[in-house]
Parts: sequence; C-alpha cells; structure tokens
Amino acid sequence: MFSKVLAEPSVVGFFDEERDADALETFKEVADGSRYDLRFAYVADEAARATAKLAKGPAVLVYPPPRFVSDKYEKKRARYPSAKLDADALKKFLFKKAVPLVGQKTWKSNERYEKQNVPVVTLFAAIDLEKNPKGFDYFANRLRKVAADFVGKLSFNIGDKEDFSYQLEDYELVLESKKDVGVGARDGDKYYHMTEKFNVDNLRAFAQDLVDGKLTPKIKEEPDYGSGDDDYGSSGDEDAGADYEGSDVTVLTTDNFEDETAGKDAMLEFYAPWCGHCQQLKPTYKQLGEKFAAVDSVVIGAMDATANEPPKESGIEVQGYPTLIFKKADGSTEPYDGDRDLDSMVDFIVAAAGIDKSEL
Repeated sequence: MFSKVLAEPSVVGFFDEERDADALETFKEVADGSRYDLRFAYVADEAARATAKLAKGPAVLVYPPPRFVSDKYEKKRARYPSAKLDADALKKFLFKKAVPLVGQKTWKSNERYEKQNVPVVTLFAAIDLEKNPKGFDYFANRLRKVAADFVGKLSFNIGDKEDFSYQLEDYELVLESKKDVGVGARDGDKYYHMTEKFNVDNLRAFAQDLVDGKLTPKIKEEPDYGSGDDDYGSSGDEDAGADYEGSDVTVLTTDNFEDETAGKDAMLEFYAPWCGHCQQLKPTYKQLGEKFAAVDSVVIGAMDATANEPPKESGIEVQGYPTLIFKKADGSTEPYDGDRDLDSMVDFIVAAAGIDKSEL
C-alpha cells in the first residue's frame, strides 16, 4: 500500500546535545522555519550514529523521497559537507538534495523544484500512486534514462494531468483522452512543450534542445492584480477576502482572527490572490465551507495572507501559498498535508474535531 511518508523528503541530524549545542540550535532554527513538507528529526544517541556509520561531530543527512529514489541512478542520502552548520547554506543544501532524479509534481513539491534554479521538465499523465503504482514507475523509469544525463541542467518530475489541468494551457498541451500524455518544461515565465510523441529518444532530443536554447518559449505574463477589476480581487485591505465573500467560508483578517476562531476547531487557509494553486483550491474550499456550515463548533476560514497575518500568539507562520493549518479548540495547531479534494479534507476535519459525520 502506498505510504505518503515515503513520498516526502526527510532530514536527520546527529548531535551530541552538549558538545554540538550550537550546531543543534542552528538545525532547530532551520527546521522551525522550513515548509512542513520537509520532515525533520535529530538523534543524540551514539549507538545510532555508529549504525549510520558517522564519525563523531555534528552531521546532517537529507533523504530524498524513498518512493522515487532509484538505486541504479542515485544515492539514498546526502550529507551536508561541513561539521559547522550555517543556516542559509544548510537551507540551500536541503532543497537541492531533497529532490530525486525523477519525482512527483505536487502542490508541496513545487517549491523544491523551483529552488533548483534550472528548468523543470514535467511529464503530464493520468497517474495514481495508490491504485496504479506501476503506471507511475513505467514513466519514471523512462524519464530517468534521460534525466541522468542532465543533472544540474534540468529537473524532471511527473504530474497528474487532472490535478494540474489548469496548467496545461500554459504549456499549450491538450490531453483530452485518458491515455494522452504530454511533456512540458518551465523556466521562470517561459513555457515549452514537446511536440513529438513521448518516448525516450524524443524526450532526450527535447531536453537537449531546451538546454541548448533552440526552443521558442511561450511567455506567460502575470496579470495585474492590483487594479481590483479582476476575479481575484486587489491585494489591498479594502478587498481582502474578496475570493470568499458570499460563501460559507469565514473571511479572516488580523483583527477578527481571534474572535472568529477562539474555542472552535478551525480549518484555516492562508492564500495569496495571485497564486494559481490557491485559485485551483478555491472551488473545493468553498464546498468545504458549505459542508460544515451547520456545524457550530467548526470554522472553515480563509485569510488573504498578503494583506493580513495571523496573530503572533497563534504561533502560525505562513511561508507559502496556500498554507492549510488546522487549529484546534484548545489553540494547538497542526499543518494539513493531506490530499486537497473535498472528501479527504472532510474526513480529516471530522477525525480531528471528533464529530459525527452524520451531523454534516
């Protein structure tokens, strides 16, 4: 059975809590300030260090998502190359090494790929790691044959074409049939697509032409979100929350956050009006608000985090869009990192809030 844990990268530090106190503090600082899709842990046991075959002194290892690592092409872990930890250097190292040769494109992994500072080549297909893992592996094995020759020049991943259907137009890809697959590449605001049928040879030629600068990109210009005339609303305070006005989602601001969420279980979305992923989530999130509209003990809230910020005492830090946090009635919080379909979010809230699903 597919495990989501195996599909995410992990960071493990090995420290002597007294001898390596400064390094451990830096490690914790990086862990506290990182996106929650990187899982952190540290070990202080010398026996565990010996098992990991590490010499004395602080050590930080990053493990790319095990589900996507191929023993034939890549190593299962990478070690930070210095015993002296520098926060900025460590962050850059973690993002670079947390990406496998060929991984999965998800809303969480996008940031890691963007931080590689190289064009990202994506194969769009109908994939389902839980129901059809062999289907994903079929494509991944073919991409690896090409990706291995472009390390440091290109990154490669596979995205479910239904999940990212809203992006296909950017690449000028039309994938109407379930069996249709397409390859696109993005380099900042430049978008490319492979015109030939997908196979290893054609993909290699496409990748080489991309690196050599022989392809003509489509330039995607970001719309002006500051005019207040578009569907996304302005980033100014007067229009904050326009995305959810008139729905069953509670519009949150810095000023009303405590009043609206105190003593209640709350699913909270922190979004940016210009964020494409936020816009993709919006219809489903509105349905989520409607689903819990009659449950007084639960709040489905959303905050325009470009115009507002959660109170400091909440302990919530927003470092990407959209960020989903579940805030319990007792004030404790936990990130929501599950699937972003309606059923998955409903099931999570029902379990976390301890309510009877029949109430909905």
